[in-house]
Amino acid sequence: MMKIIVIISIVFVLGIGLGFSLNVSAEEGQIPSWIKSTAGFWVEGQIGDSEFLSALQFLVREGILTIPNEAESSEFSSKYDGLTEKQIQNVKIIEESCSSKTAEIEATVGKTAANVYAEKCENTIMKKIEEYRNSN
Repeated sequence: MMKIIVIISIVFVLGIGLGFSLNVSAEEGQIPSWIKSTAGFWVEGQIGDSEFLSALQFLVREGILTIPNEAESSEFSSKYDGLTEKQIQNVKIIEESCSSKTAEIEATVGKTAANVYAEKCENTIMKKIEEYRNSN
C-alpha cells in the first residue's frame, strides 16, 4: 500500500508541478531531482522493480522523459572510441578494481557508501579516458 501511495504522490506532483511539459533527455546531462528521488526509492527498496518500471513507463508515455534511440545519441557509442588496445586494457583493469571494491564496500558499509564510491570511480575512469584521448 505504501508503494502505491508513493507512486501516486510522484505522479500527482509531476502532473501539477510540471504540467506534463518538461522533456528530459540523456543528452542534456542533467537529471531532475524528482527523478533521482524516484530512483532512490527504488534503490533503497521502498518500491519494487515493477513499480519503478511503471513509473518510468508513465513518464515516457506522457512525454516527460524521452529516451533517444542509438542513432540519435552519441552517448551510446563506445566509451573506448579513440583508445589504443593497451589503453582499453588499462581502463578495464581500473573498472574491474572499482567493481570489486564497490561490492566490498556495499557488503561491509552499505549501499549508499558503495554508490558514492562507484560514482567517484566512474569519474576517475572518465578522466583517464579523456587523458588517453588527449595523448593520442
